[in-house]
Amino acid sequence: MQQRDPMDEGDIAADYQGRLNADGIEAARANLPDPAAESAELCEWCGDPIPEGRRRAQKGCRLCVNCQPQKDRLASPAHPCARGISPSLDVTERGA
Repeated sequence: MQQRDPMDEGDIAADYQGRLNADGIEAARANLPDPAAESAELCEWCGDPIPEGRRRAQKGCRLCVNCQPQKDRLASPAHPCARGISPSLDVTERGA
């Protein structure tokens, strides 16, 4: 009788996906603003004003609604920079 490998391809894939999910959750939590911190009036990336409604709703925010998704993408473990790959697009462009 042939002995089964303790970790077959399915186990390896599930383990990898679990680690990727955990890394994504950790990155998202690290990217959350500190609710105890005061929100910025101007975006730290582009300098545009941050509306009062956003500052009240998202305590401790430092970026405007246009720049925050870009920062979130850069912080994602799935982003090429996080894997040591140079991105082909300039992520500093609005709407990138």
